[in-house]
Amino acid sequence: MHDGFSVSGNLPHLADQMQAQTKAILDALAQLRSQIKPMAETWTGDAASMWEQVQGTWTSATNDMQTRFGKAQVTLNQSYDNYRRTDANIAGKFTGL
Repeated sequence: MHDGFSVSGNLPHLADQMQAQTKAILDALAQLRSQIKPMAETWTGDAASMWEQVQGTWTSATNDMQTRFGKAQVTLNQSYDNYRRTDANIAGKFTGL
């Protein structure tokens, strides 16, 4: 009888995807900065200040996401490994019955 509980073998891949998406966002922000840099260097006053503020907010949020996803990746991988070990241990107890 199946109780409806299962752990997908995709958990490690999910963790990897979280990191890959974060890297894609960081890369996109770097590309945006690079493309806007020549124009932004000519900005003065409020436009320059606002651009720096917005850019800093985006970078901070993305770095925070990267840190959180890094922790989540470790947790997901540990959880998956623990589940696999526990499942194998329980399966071993049925050997010879």
